[in-house]
Amino acid sequence: EAGDRSVGVNARMGLARFLVGSELNYEAIGVLNLLYRRHQELAGDPEFRGLRGAARAMVGRYKEAENDFSVPVLANDPASSLWRGYIASKENDWQASADAFAKGASAMNQFTPAWQSRFARAHAETALELGKLDVAFTEAALAIAQTKDPVEQLQARLIQARLMEAQGYPKP
Repeated sequence: EAGDRSVGVNARMGLARFLVGSELNYEAIGVLNLLYRRHQELAGDPEFRGLRGAARAMVGRYKEAENDFSVPVLANDPASSLWRGYIASKENDWQASADAFAKGASAMNQFTPAWQSRFARAHAETALELGKLDVAFTEAALAIAQTKDPVEQLQARLIQARLMEAQGYPKP
């Protein structure tokens, strides 16, 4: 009986990984919440909290995502730090964002180019808000280099334009 239960949990976690990886985030949240209702011990599972936190962050549920990433079991995980930095930037908590991005830098290559671009763009905006223009310049360039998506590129270019303005480029 216990073996059957773990097979079911493993299968649903596999489905959740697939859904998050495919950016079918509402579906992933549904699968993970259903799984949690049946297996509350998952509250302490780092993969469960990370998957649900990522899915929640991707759909803009930042407070819920922050709750998932704030568990002690993820405190020293660099990938979770990138998510915490991203979430903090969306909440305009610039210092918390900068601190989290610094802790997560080593995990950047674990993500798809699209997410590397989004994290870099959020980091660039954070650095710009904190007046760290050299960091903002580097991260904005990385954001542009990591994506072919024109909307993502334009959002990073907007940060570059704000950076130029902050550096005092004269107006035409």
